Amino acid sequence: MLCKLARGIFYTQQEEWRLALKDLNRAIKLDSKNPEAYLSRGNVYALQQRWEQAEQDYKQAARLNPNYPELQASINSLEQQQASNNSDNSRDWQDINQSHEYNTSGLTHALKQEFTEALSDFDQAIALNPDNA
Repeated sequence: MLCKLARGIFYTQQEEWRLALKDLNRAIKLDSKNPEAYLSRGNVYALQQRWEQAEQDYKQAARLNPNYPELQASINSLEQQQASNNSDNSRDWQDINQSHEYNTSGLTHALKQEFTEALSDFDQAIALNPDNA
């Protein structure tokens, strides 16, 4: 499941929405209790301006883990994007999504005891999303 999730996040970063959704859907099918998978898929939907689907995934992530760190930032951006519905906020989504990716990468490096790489990724996550990283 983690490989599908990681690859889905990678495809999101590459703006390969179809491939990202394919892997994230599969990750959710394999582990329907993983809030990160729902958050990641919600981010893809938001980047595609599929607001209702993004909101559904964020709500599911919140049900699974109401204290999930990046969730509130994604919800706030979704609300802003829906309110203004202009392209200026698409950069905010990309920053939040990249911050999430750096955070995930940092955690992976930390688990492998690659602390220099982990710190670099965490610094990038904070720089992209300082209020919620």
